[in-house]
Amino acid sequence: MNKLVTTTISTAMAVMIATPAFSAGKGATPNGKPFIEIAGQILEVEGEIANLQDQIDSLVERVDTVEERAVANETAITGLEAKNVELQELINAYGTDITALQSEVQALEDANVELQAAVDSGDASLQSQISSMIGSKGFSPT
Repeated sequence: MNKLVTTTISTAMAVMIATPAFSAGKGATPNGKPFIEIAGQILEVEGEIANLQDQIDSLVERVDTVEERAVANETAITGLEAKNVELQELINAYGTDITALQSEVQALEDANVELQAAVDSGDASLQSQISSMIGSKGFSPT
């Protein structure tokens, strides 16, 4: 690509140089020395070409840098997407664990209620048995 740009620029400059050269034959050059004038113009054009080439090289470096950043960003995005999938799997797993734990807590609470009812029923039954034993033996609770 650089050769194409350089060739295009060189061709354009040659056309620019050729115009004064052709007019030199008509006496438009200083002191009747057309080749000295053309040589000066060639040096100017070569300087401009070198300046343009430096600008092209700078732009190519900037494009390369942008491309490197794009590749780095794509790599980072891929890594973040993989981490996102991993985190979603953990969320799903922990969500299932939490649901199982909530079910287990509910079952334990239900069992606790049943046990408390049995204790309350057992206390009343024991109290009744104690009262009946005391009454049958002639003891008074005082």
